[in-house]
Amino acid sequence: MLLSLLLLACVHQETDHGEVDVELVFEPFVSALTKAEAPAGAYPAGESFGVDMWSYPAGTEQWTSFLSNEKISFDGEKWRPQEPLRWPSVTHRLAVQAWAPYGHSVVRSISEGIGFDDVDLEREQTDLLYTEQFRDLSKAPGAVVSLPLRHALCYVDFAMRTNAMESETITIRRVSMAAIYTRGDFRSLPEPHWRSRGERHEVEFFSGEVSLSAVNQPLGGGRWTLPQVVGSLIRVELDYTDSNGITLHETVETNLMDKLLEPGRQYTLTLSYLPREGQLLLDDSFLKEL
Repeated sequence: MLLSLLLLACVHQETDHGEVDVELVFEPFVSALTKAEAPAGAYPAGESFGVDMWSYPAGTEQWTSFLSNEKISFDGEKWRPQEPLRWPSVTHRLAVQAWAPYGHSVVRSISEGIGFDDVDLEREQTDLLYTEQFRDLSKAPGAVVSLPLRHALCYVDFAMRTNAMESETITIRRVSMAAIYTRGDFRSLPEPHWRSRGERHEVEFFSGEVSLSAVNQPLGGGRWTLPQVVGSLIRVELDYTDSNGITLHETVETNLMDKLLEPGRQYTLTLSYLPREGQLLLDDSFLKEL
């Protein structure tokens, strides 16, 4: 706070010599879990995010902390820090990085950017967001710090269809992957990357009751997933009722081999169940981006 007040004092002194006084405000948005050309979404007005900023004389690397672990919230008009703040002199530049949700355990530094340590997706399904580290921001009338927040995780869900006859009924009860990582550490620099922790284990992606047809049926129940190379059995538990009204509970499996799941992507794994063959097939186009 003392640093902020000192900077404010310097700004007001400079404005006495003719420099424009510009309030420091932000404009966050969330990159879509989709193709790059698709539109992004507004950051929820009821949520807050965190910001680190550094100030330095233009053309130098003499960085000084300007904001540290600052909570940024929407006040009904703009996204602002807890205390009003002004841009530093035009002779200085700002660097910035941000993360969300504010209050989540985070590691921050100039060299490694934003980090999330010992993320456990079995314990907590939280959408973790971060920005790149933006530099050389300079003051200008009406200047706003634009913050495109990226997803550190990926999102995986399932859809299914069947070639069963109209006299047959297929009801999906449970879908799981037999061996994936659910814990890891993230760093945004020098490139966004995850390091897995622990062992691979079975993870449930759907539990409920969905009847299948020849048309792809989203199962719902998707989950935030650690980006990784996946080599795992996909296991489906279902009820099959034949044309005579006899119901059997079955467990069928198919293999997902060495597929890369990347941060910031949504993956729908599309499965086909063939009851007469007793087979579960994985569609080759399962990495479709929604």
